[in-house]
Amino acid sequence: MFLSLLYVAVSLGFSLSQVLRLPDPRKAWATSRLLDGTVTMLAMISMSFVAVFVGSSIMSMFNRFGLSVDADRVLIILMVITRSAFALIAATITEDEKNVIAANPYVD
Repeated sequence: MFLSLLYVAVSLGFSLSQVLRLPDPRKAWATSRLLDGTVTMLAMISMSFVAVFVGSSIMSMFNRFGLSVDADRVLIILMVITRSAFALIAATITEDEKNVIAANPYVD
């Protein structure tokens, strides 16, 4: 629990320190928090598939070798990896692409 709160505090503090250096901190804060929330939501949705296919395979491999690993630790590691992958993809979106998406958010 303490590590979760520490992660949230460090993440918000780091984001705030980055935003305050920009000319329009309010827009940058809204954009970064919205992007962060989207990445987390996509990671959580995809975790249902990752947990079933990848997590069960990892757990069976550990059991085959006689290693006892808690399933929650495997799921936590998989969530971090999945969220990091989506965050790297989201980091490649340019400011112009974000403006185009904001102007027309609906898929044709």
